[in-house]
Amino acid sequence: MRFSLIPGILFVILLVLPQTVRADSIKIEPAFIEVEMESTESAKEFVFTITNNSDKELSIDLSGIDFRQSDDPYGNVSFLGKEIKDYTYGLTSFISFTNNNLELKQQEKREINVTIANRQDLSPGGHYGAVIVRQRPGSSTDNTIVTPALSSLVYLTKKGGERYNLSFKDVDFPKIPIVFAHPSTYFILLQNDGNVHLTPYGRADITDIFGRLIYKGIINENSLKVLPQSRKYIPVYSKKVSTPVPISINKISIQGRDSLDKTKFSYQDYFLYINPVFGTGVIIGLIILVLIWLKKRKTKNLKLKTTVKN
Repeated sequence: MRFSLIPGILFVILLVLPQTVRADSIKIEPAFIEVEMESTESAKEFVFTITNNSDKELSIDLSGIDFRQSDDPYGNVSFLGKEIKDYTYGLTSFISFTNNNLELKQQEKREINVTIANRQDLSPGGHYGAVIVRQRPGSSTDNTIVTPALSSLVYLTKKGGERYNLSFKDVDFPKIPIVFAHPSTYFILLQNDGNVHLTPYGRADITDIFGRLIYKGIINENSLKVLPQSRKYIPVYSKKVSTPVPISINKISIQGRDSLDKTKFSYQDYFLYINPVFGTGVIIGLIILVLIWLKKRKTKNLKLKTTVKN
């Protein structure tokens, strides 16, 4: 009886809850924007678009927030609060909107002009901020869900004093000198000690003892960026091009550069590869040989004892 009340209770809850507009009813394009500013320019403008895909008129505000690469070496973007005032690579204090209070009709698409002021305190190099869309408090669509994920990331490079310094730090394959399989994906750790973001690319090849290329790896197919004064794990997608020999001393060779061709990095190491089937067969074979040897030794000892008795 009590279980039959559950559908009715859920129905009442749904009636009481306010109706909402889905967060994906708002669309911002592009997802990220690259902007370059000459040191002699007084300002730089760029444009992005907002689309209201809902069936309601929306009142929204535009604002900016700085972001940086998190301390996590996997390099997720973290947004910074207004209390962070000493962030060298901040951008939002230099951003202004033509109009940051918008009324968007249903299915309306609108271009938004944004200006970056080239003030004296805007240092050369990279600066990073996100344009955020939020619902205006107290609007008629008071229950519309607009989340901070609806943002457009802005990567600004101010010319005239860039420092490029991208270096290789580590690779998570091979973790030990002996391996029994080659992964299809592994990661290299890169560190950016410069003052501008960089996008690394390159190759990571694995060759066998005969110099044959057996795995070809592509670095950073997704064009991930490494922000200044941070490090980031970059994926390597590896594809087999030749069948490995059962046992071999293999070499991993990494060669890379950034998209601007300002920095290069390289690395190589050797490891022992053993095919697991081959390795298992060798172990089984050794065990059999040991057992045969023990059996022969036991038989020989029995014969010696028999001879001594006689």
